[in-house]
Amino acid sequence: DFLQAAGVARKVIVRNDSFAGLRAGMRRTFGVGIAAGTGTNTCVIAPDGQEWAFGYYAGQGGAGDVASEAVRAVLRAEDGRGKPTALTKIVLDRLGYSHPDMLLRGLVANEVDRGKILSLCPLVFEAAYDGDEVAADIVVHQGQTLAEYAVAAIRRFHMERLEFDLVLSGSVFKGKGPLLMDTIAQIVHRLAPSVHVIRPQVEPAVGAVLLAYDGLGLPVTEAMYDNLATTMPDRSFFDTADGGKFAPRPFFGGRAPGR
Repeated sequence: DFLQAAGVARKVIVRNDSFAGLRAGMRRTFGVGIAAGTGTNTCVIAPDGQEWAFGYYAGQGGAGDVASEAVRAVLRAEDGRGKPTALTKIVLDRLGYSHPDMLLRGLVANEVDRGKILSLCPLVFEAAYDGDEVAADIVVHQGQTLAEYAVAAIRRFHMERLEFDLVLSGSVFKGKGPLLMDTIAQIVHRLAPSVHVIRPQVEPAVGAVLLAYDGLGLPVTEAMYDNLATTMPDRSFFDTADGGKFAPRPFFGGRAPGR
């Protein structure tokens, strides 16, 4: 109401940001979108036009979880519960520690930079692509977690036998290799075999522009798509792989590391 009264736009529409990711890749009138950046959310536009998103129900998934699992894997490898993994050197080098014991002390004392922890996510994908079994298991687990949201949304709106797009947007899906996307596709296709699992060719910010056109009832033409594609900044403009200054939720959700 405040924004509407302020006159900043002809029409003010507030949506969960996962809808921007969905709209960035969706060419049909309905579909499902998984957004996975620091955290995650999943949204759906149903065939009858209903819109729904998990919101705060989405408590698992995203770069924060991938990074936390990588750190757990290092600690588990050190104490013998887990398998040896290339992640040990990768994580220690990135976070600036010489030994897992020192890393554990830093975590307990809350001394580890949260942005650096988040920046572990793409390194996990690289390790998985290079053949590290532990890293690959983390990526597969992430795919299973994210697919669970899509499956629930599809069932909720009885879309199992329909053909539509499942749009995967966000920095997690920029990770190296096909393992994450393949895991999601395999799980979703068991329920909804006609789904097209896709990565959008443009960033979610462009999806927000398209939503604005939709909200005003303006047609979006192929010429507009072409113009957006050619005038959009390079993908590096949207890169957040270094973790930035964002401070995610407390490490391991407040539990003792490695437990």
